[in-house]
Amino acid sequence: MRVTFRDQTGEPVRQTGLLEDLSRDGLCVSLPYPLPVGAEIDFACDGFLGQARVEYCHIGLYSYLAGAKFSNGLVWNRSVWRPSHFLLLGDKED
Repeated sequence: MRVTFRDQTGEPVRQTGLLEDLSRDGLCVSLPYPLPVGAEIDFACDGFLGQARVEYCHIGLYSYLAGAKFSNGLVWNRSVWRPSHFLLLGDKED
């Protein structure tokens, strides 16, 4: 997943991370550096892209975990896009 946000000077900062979790209203991504809480981010992951606001960011075992809520009315619909690396528990195969 690619994540872009603006730093304090307004310059774009780009990071590549691993999409860890996804819900109807937001996502969690594992990154090498922290994201500022409250920052507006742009994200892109294999055809799923949009904007979100960072709700939390804390250090995990091996990286930073940042949770963000989707912006601009975006919602995730698993019937439209599914990450290929996700295990969807309790989900019937299509």
